[in-house]
Amino acid sequence: MSTLQTRLARNTTSRNAAQVVSQGREPLVTVDVTNTPAPTERQSALGHAGPYRPFGALRFGASRDSRGSRPWLTTTAASQLIVAIFMLLATLGCSRWSLPKLNFDEPAEKKPAAGPLQVKVDAHGQPLREGQLTTTAVPELLQRADVLLTDQRRLSLRYEVAQRMDTALEMLRGLTEDQAPLPATKAVAVAYDELLSIPAGNGWTTIVEAAQSRQSSVVAYAKERRDWLDSLRQGAINSLKGDALTRAATQTPGKMLTIDAWQLRGITALVANEPTQAVTAFEQARQIASTLDPYQTVQIGLLLSDALRRAERAAEADQVWQATVSAAGQLVDRAPPVIDPGFWDKASYLRPVSLSWPDDVVARLERRGPFIAADASVKQPPLGPELNRLPGDQEAIVWAWIGASLLERAETQSALVAFKRAESSAQNEALRLSCRLQQAHALARLGQSAAATAQLVTLSGDKQTPIAKASLAALGSLKLHQGDLSAAHRLLTKALDEGTPTMWPDRVQSEADLGLVTIMRGDNAGGLQRLHNAQRQFEAQGDQLSLARSLWNEQKFLEHTGKKDEALAVQQRWKAIESSAHVIR
Repeated sequence: MSTLQTRLARNTTSRNAAQVVSQGREPLVTVDVTNTPAPTERQSALGHAGPYRPFGALRFGASRDSRGSRPWLTTTAASQLIVAIFMLLATLGCSRWSLPKLNFDEPAEKKPAAGPLQVKVDAHGQPLREGQLTTTAVPELLQRADVLLTDQRRLSLRYEVAQRMDTALEMLRGLTEDQAPLPATKAVAVAYDELLSIPAGNGWTTIVEAAQSRQSSVVAYAKERRDWLDSLRQGAINSLKGDALTRAATQTPGKMLTIDAWQLRGITALVANEPTQAVTAFEQARQIASTLDPYQTVQIGLLLSDALRRAERAAEADQVWQATVSAAGQLVDRAPPVIDPGFWDKASYLRPVSLSWPDDVVARLERRGPFIAADASVKQPPLGPELNRLPGDQEAIVWAWIGASLLERAETQSALVAFKRAESSAQNEALRLSCRLQQAHALARLGQSAAATAQLVTLSGDKQTPIAKASLAALGSLKLHQGDLSAAHRLLTKALDEGTPTMWPDRVQSEADLGLVTIMRGDNAGGLQRLHNAQRQFEAQGDQLSLARSLWNEQKFLEHTGKKDEALAVQQRWKAIESSAHVIR
């Protein structure tokens, strides 16, 4: 195998599956909150090729470093709202943690007496499990942002922040002295504000700049917030009844820290079992956020809905829940989409039994979700098929979206669980088959190639349908990463060129994969033709990040073949795309 083939086919993976948390809903007994971050999953692959690209997932780009590898960030397993206190403290930082199950078989006389209230959080307000001091998600986001900032890859940085909005917000709310001066911190704040169109002077960029210059009001609020969280952790709820936190926040520039202060006051009230006061605080926070930050607005909306229900205001709670998930659905249609699987998990948990998912939300998730038509006669636009939904398919679509979001963030084990849950509730055949295809992608990422191959072979069959063709193409990309270029070329060619032309959402990505395989097999002209065709389609679809990645692959090929001038021209083109100020999708 040539040097270029070796580089293109390289597949190094460190697999540590995220822990799967059970889906129970137990009553609250203690407030001893714990958290352990999931182990890191890192995958390295060139361009689009191979099973570590999220096949047919959300169809938005994912950033890569200057060598073409994609370090996945560490995040924890899917959120499990098994107790009331989970909902309260999740917004202090991490949205995915759990409590130990209760043992109802234990005799009452052997149960320990109730001790003082203890809420275990770190200095950022991050809930902790026993023996765990920090979460690695924020440091890794900063590290990743630093790489992209150094390479002047603004577009990739925006996508990185968009798919980890919860981590970005966690960092910005609990900004520390060592994080504030970092250029990457400001880059994340700028990306956050740009993605949500937050007016200048009111966003997180202003707060970071103030923290960098050690502005007294921001320093004072940081100390007040730290003391507040310390008291909350120690169970000293009675000492948190005043307005010192919100008063300190109003002295800071902009409105972001004021939103944070009211939200913390609401959480504290719920911990103290004072839902009426919590409602007041959350309403204040949401009112301010609604004019500035749509992402924080929906986060606070779920808290408010829960607080209203605890205050026995069920009708109002239902209205807030509906408005919140509808607003969150609009974030999915942004460019790039705002990704937070934890939000949708919590929204599913808190969905009133009497309410269905709003039709506009289901339609948006359906368009952006990992769905492929089971019948070639079904219209298959670039963003997914027009599915004929059945009554039980709403929840399946939501959980398939959660799975695709988790897969995009490399929370692969949790993604597999989400796809299985979606499949179990789906009534539409296309939904079930699409979920099985996504399970195969997750299995491949987890290193279970045999299971993934068996699933893909079953789905591909010998039918000329979009799901069969997509499965065949995915199998070809899997073979590419395994180094079997002959099988990869045969399978991708069969999926793309043989039989009746069939469309599926990720077809262009598969054509880019085939271009790489063709080059690696020595047909340079044919491979470049495939790549250029894929690039034209990426450009026509407005998929700038996929276009930039494909151009990066072409540049590396041209450099390898000694065509330095052509390589430089291609490099200038993808760098221009990466440094663009706007995302067009």
